[in-house]
Amino acid sequence: MIKILDKYLIVNFLRPFFYSLIAFTGIMLVTNVFETIDALISSQVSLTYSCQYFLLKIPQIITLILPISILLATLFSLSKLSYQNEITAMKANGLNIYRIFTPILILAFFLSILSFFWNETMVVKANQIVNFIKQTQIKKIDVSQDEAYHISLYLSGGRFLRSSYLNKNKGLMEDIHLLDYTPQNFLKVRLDAKYAKWNGKNWISGQGVKRRFNSSGEIVSAYQFKEEILPLTKSPDDILEIIFFEKKEPEEISFFSLLRYITILRKCGSKVTNYLVEFHMKVSFPMINFMMVLIGAPLALFTTLKGRSIAEFGISIFIGFIYWGTMAIGRSLGRSEMLSPFLSAWLANLIFGFLGIYLLVKVKK
Repeated sequence: MIKILDKYLIVNFLRPFFYSLIAFTGIMLVTNVFETIDALISSQVSLTYSCQYFLLKIPQIITLILPISILLATLFSLSKLSYQNEITAMKANGLNIYRIFTPILILAFFLSILSFFWNETMVVKANQIVNFIKQTQIKKIDVSQDEAYHISLYLSGGRFLRSSYLNKNKGLMEDIHLLDYTPQNFLKVRLDAKYAKWNGKNWISGQGVKRRFNSSGEIVSAYQFKEEILPLTKSPDDILEIIFFEKKEPEEISFFSLLRYITILRKCGSKVTNYLVEFHMKVSFPMINFMMVLIGAPLALFTTLKGRSIAEFGISIFIGFIYWGTMAIGRSLGRSEMLSPFLSAWLANLIFGFLGIYLLVKVKK
């Protein structure tokens, strides 16, 4: 009996869920086509690339639409059962309200886990190709990852590196400026070199000048050199990885790739606050799907018990905007270091989680 009831509740949930997911995805895809079509035409992007561009937008759209679809399905399915007095019949047969919600809550938790892996595989790969098409076909930018121009890189120990050019295949950097600062932010040593070559372990700079400064900024010593080992152990691959990671959107970077990048930046002594916020967002965002049911399930019955009609669509959109707004505020607070990266990423989930628990207690009473 219980298994039949669970199946009945899940089927009643899945039907509006898939309808809304397909409908919202279609609407957002059409909107995206109208927003982008002029740029594709003016850039003379081929039909093949254009179709690929829009089709590969779908995984990201599904990720964004999934929470709203889950909330709408929760409100619609449970309010319908309540209106038809089926919830009352279940309670009359000894089921409490929490037991009635359990199948949908478990399904939502499963969808949250599925969403995480969906984002890590389909969404990341699709967004990488979308961005590649945008850069190469629309903006006509060379995105070769074998070389880079105008490099600026913070290193460990208060050092800062500038270079006009880096070629990975040649193991070559040109026009190098390495600045070494004290903890009080005074320039201590400056090394300028025409070039540097990677020998597999170190960068060997050539044809340069090394200057030392006192705390007043005056040169205390200077000498020219033909060869000098740079205090830089990062390989050309490591440097290019840092540079190109900085140009990527969070949606193009997987959870584990972002973790590896944060590790590299920490070794360089670079600031990682923004990346830590995005790292925690990778886990917190999929949990929105579970929170939507935690809020939507009691809300559906609470409004019905109070004798009000439920505008499911309006409620879903409204809660969705509030949720995304709260998440955006949390992200900003994290990046400005007003909250820890973990707390800023989970702020919306914590607020709406407590709200959902409060509504669950109220609806049982």
